[in-house]
Amino acid sequence: MTATADRAVDAGRRLAAPVDRILPEARLRLRNLPGEVSLASREAWAPPVEPTAELEREIARCLAGDPGGLAVTRVSPALADAPPEACDGCGGPASVVRLDLGLGENSGLVIEGLDGVWCWSCGSGIARNAQEEVAARLQRFDPLADGVTVPSLLYETPSHPRSLQFEVSTRCNLACPYCTHRHLPDKRNLALESFAKLLDRVDVAQVENFDFTGLGEPLMNRDLAAMVSEVRLRAEHAFIRVVTNGTLLTPRFYEPLCNAGLSAVAVSIDSLDADRFARSRTGATLAPVLANLESLVRYRDERGLPLRIKIKAVLLEDVYEDAERLLAYSARLGIDMPHFSQLDSRSNATGGYDTAWLEEGWSDDGRLLDWAAARWRELAPDSGPSNDPEAGHWPGTAAAGLVHPTLLSDPSLCRWAVDAAFLTLDGEALSCCETMIDLPRVTWGSLGDGTLQELWTGPLLWGYRLPLALGRLPAGCVGCPQAPLHGVPL
Repeated sequence: MTATADRAVDAGRRLAAPVDRILPEARLRLRNLPGEVSLASREAWAPPVEPTAELEREIARCLAGDPGGLAVTRVSPALADAPPEACDGCGGPASVVRLDLGLGENSGLVIEGLDGVWCWSCGSGIARNAQEEVAARLQRFDPLADGVTVPSLLYETPSHPRSLQFEVSTRCNLACPYCTHRHLPDKRNLALESFAKLLDRVDVAQVENFDFTGLGEPLMNRDLAAMVSEVRLRAEHAFIRVVTNGTLLTPRFYEPLCNAGLSAVAVSIDSLDADRFARSRTGATLAPVLANLESLVRYRDERGLPLRIKIKAVLLEDVYEDAERLLAYSARLGIDMPHFSQLDSRSNATGGYDTAWLEEGWSDDGRLLDWAAARWRELAPDSGPSNDPEAGHWPGTAAAGLVHPTLLSDPSLCRWAVDAAFLTLDGEALSCCETMIDLPRVTWGSLGDGTLQELWTGPLLWGYRLPLALGRLPAGCVGCPQAPLHGVPL
């Protein structure tokens, strides 16, 4: 079948979408063109375009030696290691980087990959010896030249996930009634050697937040501390967290984790009422979990460790009462503000819940979370802002680079489409942490087939990242409060 026939067959499945045309010969990019994409064939198209009069004027200015219309649109780490320099402006650390410079309205024409330096303190960049190179590239600019057309989302989001959740065990010592773990047929731990091989497929230097979590209890994997150490060895900068039910969080386990370079611990406690806790965390008793948590806090404080500690709660009954008690308890302990969530409201999950819980639950309309944030400021006024990835997208770092805020994707877009990925203990990618409870699981790619960066810009992009950006909902996203409000199921 010819390419023309392929496109004709696929025409009924093409969606309107913003696209970029990359002109590889000149290393230029035309941004945000009105185009189309096919999720089925993973292709993108854009009609021929003529530069606007405003863009032509800016090009002429640059060619005349006036770079005033250029603006930094993207900062990427340089391929070669180089020592930091001092910023000419503020004296802060400046990194050797690759700079993209945008020209014209909304930086519609981008000159990619110029050598430069970037100051992470004051947010300023300098392209080195770029005048001749910029002029040479602009002189070769031909908007009608053959190029590669790709979804604009590729440029508006990191080229590699900045947050990574990794499942290292599908064993658990609890039987929480709202969790599908009890129906999981394969319950085992990830071996340390296998973990290291999977980690080889991840560009850990670009991962800012690394969570050990999943459909199991991470502390049941006796190699967990060694895994934390392996991540820390490869990524000194990373924020590494373990999410645990707290039943095994004794000195025998938490001391090696802290010594390995752990940044944070999150303990799942849904209520400080012992009966409610027992109903939601079947197999656990509240008092020992609180004793373990308080022991960890004392250990941290006595040694002056920079360990972040928080409670993660799924609010089920009398939600404001439970939230108030958890907030006050956390403030007294001197730990971070609790993270509150509701029962998974996706259509894939609600069928397995006790209907009473669904009736008692709260709607994620922001009112309780706004109240909780305000109450926390009253209870812990000196705690400062939380640098928690669950609170929003993390800013760029010297490890991962950044995209200029004016070019970022829709801020309401689900973070799993923007900068976060979930890997099972087999190295398979799920669309998010919520879908880990879906049985059978729907995976979108495997580290056995490519690196995480290749999956991120390939199967994960076309499977759920781009659909979400275009208001289309994969099956696992239907009913999720983070999905597009008026999204159409695929």
